[in-house]
Amino acid sequence: KDPSLAGLENNLAIALHDTGQSLAALELLNQAVGKNPGNLRTHSNRLLTAHYCSTISPEELFQMHLEAAKAIESAVETTFKEYPQSRDPQRKIKVGFVSPDLRSHPVGFFLLPVFQNRNSTNFELYAYSDAQREDSITEDLKQSSDHFYDSSKWNNDFLTENIRAHQIDILIDCAGHTGKNRLVVFARKPAPIQVTGFGYVNTTGLKAMDYLLTDSHQTPPGVDHLYVETLARLPNDYISYTPPEYIPEVSTLPALETGYLTLGCFNKSAKLSPETLALWSKLLQCLPNAQLRLQTSGLEHPKRAEHLQQDLQKAGINLLRVQIFGGAPHKDFLSGYNAVDIALDPIPYSGGLTTCEALWMGVPVVTLRGNRFASLHSTSHLSNAGLKDWITESEEEYIQLVVQWSKQLDKLETLRQEMRSRLKQSSLCNGKQYATDFEALLKKYFNAFCAESSP
Repeated sequence: KDPSLAGLENNLAIALHDTGQSLAALELLNQAVGKNPGNLRTHSNRLLTAHYCSTISPEELFQMHLEAAKAIESAVETTFKEYPQSRDPQRKIKVGFVSPDLRSHPVGFFLLPVFQNRNSTNFELYAYSDAQREDSITEDLKQSSDHFYDSSKWNNDFLTENIRAHQIDILIDCAGHTGKNRLVVFARKPAPIQVTGFGYVNTTGLKAMDYLLTDSHQTPPGVDHLYVETLARLPNDYISYTPPEYIPEVSTLPALETGYLTLGCFNKSAKLSPETLALWSKLLQCLPNAQLRLQTSGLEHPKRAEHLQQDLQKAGINLLRVQIFGGAPHKDFLSGYNAVDIALDPIPYSGGLTTCEALWMGVPVVTLRGNRFASLHSTSHLSNAGLKDWITESEEEYIQLVVQWSKQLDKLETLRQEMRSRLKQSSLCNGKQYATDFEALLKKYFNAFCAESSP
């Protein structure tokens, strides 16, 4: 076992994963973990990649998380068990958020309703931002925080010291096993209550993580044993969507002008798995005049686009029926939905923020219900948007649903024009209610902490 090769395998695996070859990437990462089990970055990359592989069962995913957590916990010398703060349940609760994504990123968008609708009488909000660059979303989050720290240059020790010094009551991890995570800090348990949510799609595996934010669609009854954390099920969606102010207006249904259906997917190319393309190939065979529009950051690079074209051809999709677009400023990216009639959700990794954006742009999303957290984002969002009839249970049903709507263009246009008003009245976009429900959970956990006798 040569640990020096693990880094090379890691980098190659990332390149393979980014071009939709997640199974090949996972094989390399398995080798890299075997050669250097103490490399925490490799463990996290392995976990992220495994979620894109339908051949990996939820049970296998759980075991992989336990293995990664063991490596993290082995790297931690000190775990805190005593906390100086008062256990008065009536006092203001200090809540800290740790994230590298407090910016224009799914995490940034999902945290906006929490920050902007916070109860400042009962909660004092601390943000520890590891973002490498700041933008308008960062500024919005700053303005809605009581304390905002740029922690991007703090090492784990210094971040831990600050959390302890600030006497944070509830510390929230918004990264999980994604890049630039601070799971080493969470493994030390610097705060008495620790929650993970907003940024990852599974358990952290850490014994020190107490709760995982979710909902009854993301984690239906019977899956609790696949999570180390206690599942904190919110009453509606596990997130709330607030559209940016610059979002474009909704166009008329493109098919009414073009005469053919345009199906679209704006999810990152790593989600365009062989299973996804095979499903879409069958769908396109049933709709001989339909076009497929694929748009995401990275596809502006010729090599990346070429890789995708090869995968499309392998799946039996005629490239003359495919429109490929790369990255663009967010407003322009969202404008792309004005050329799409129906959005297609990929498998096994469902769209999250992408699904919310498609819906707000008037484009319904057809999804195939999966068997893990990462496969159920759209199921939750569609359910909470009042669009459960767009959730399918089989590939055949997925195809049949799109074919049925292709024959009801007037009805599809009506749905398109009504979509925003429906979303505004739905639980998916009710930021105030979400913040209230979220804070109720935090208050419940804080009261339980206060009721415990001090160690």
